[in-house]
Amino acid sequence: MDNPRAIVWIDTEFLIMLKMESYNDLGNLGTTMNILALGEFEGKLTADVMLATNHSDGSTTTITIVEQHRPDAEISQDTFLPESIPAFDAAMWGFAN
Repeated sequence: MDNPRAIVWIDTEFLIMLKMESYNDLGNLGTTMNILALGEFEGKLTADVMLATNHSDGSTTTITIVEQHRPDAEISQDTFLPESIPAFDAAMWGFAN
């Protein structure tokens, strides 16, 4: 297992993760995920910008949520099976212009 131990900071009022640290099997810090900006979707607090850092190689990834909306119709669980992914059409669910 790459990161057998994790510590998660959660805002107790809004029940949203603010930060996460993962430690490797030697107890060394492996990765962190920090919430850099919060937003709102359907009246609930959401993470708008997240920074993931791999401390073993120093690499980082920034994840920015630009827009959120509900699909036009319910999406079946089967849509996300590995064999279904190549045929996925976002426009079918109202996610593409």
